[in-house]
Amino acid sequence: MHSSSTASASQVCRSTAGLSNAGNTQVSFVASKFAIRGITEALREHTRRDHIAVTCINPGELAAGIPYEEGMERALSEYGGTRIPLQDMVSIVRCIVSLSNAACVKEINVPALTDMNT
Repeated sequence: MHSSSTASASQVCRSTAGLSNAGNTQVSFVASKFAIRGITEALREHTRRDHIAVTCINPGELAAGIPYEEGMERALSEYGGTRIPLQDMVSIVRCIVSLSNAACVKEINVPALTDMNT
């Protein structure tokens, strides 16, 4: 068992398509993303006694076609600001793992600002 001073964090990413009322009609895709929420919740409870926090991050459409190294401005420009730059997701993960071992961020929804379905 980990001591409270050696807690760690784990993140699971899925998609806003798995959120309730997401408006997506791709049945198998949505079902698989929704299932990850249940897996994450079970994993969180299983690892809680070892002081391991598990977070489910639900990003909207990502600007994944633009390599991280090319920067946020390139990603914003390429997609007209409609997709989330990878740098935003990295910032979120860095924030979560920097929290004290007293905190557990269970779930974060990060739709693109222009996404009207979530």
